[in-house]
Amino acid sequence: MEWVNKSMYQVSGVRVADGEIEGVPMVLFKDNYESLVQMTVLGDQAVIFWGKEYLDGTR
Repeated sequence: MEWVNKSMYQVSGVRVADGEIEGVPMVLFKDNYESLVQMTVLGDQAVIFWGKEYLDGTR
């Protein structure tokens, strides 16, 4: 996980096989910090996001 700026974060990843990097890093998920409630990283297998979304632009 890395911060793009003070209100935007992204999760980047790269494939690793037998301890060697294969390919190039890519952004897997990117969102506004205000939508994030909780993030859980389960080793190198999964990242789980809990968030909220406002469909009509209100809070």
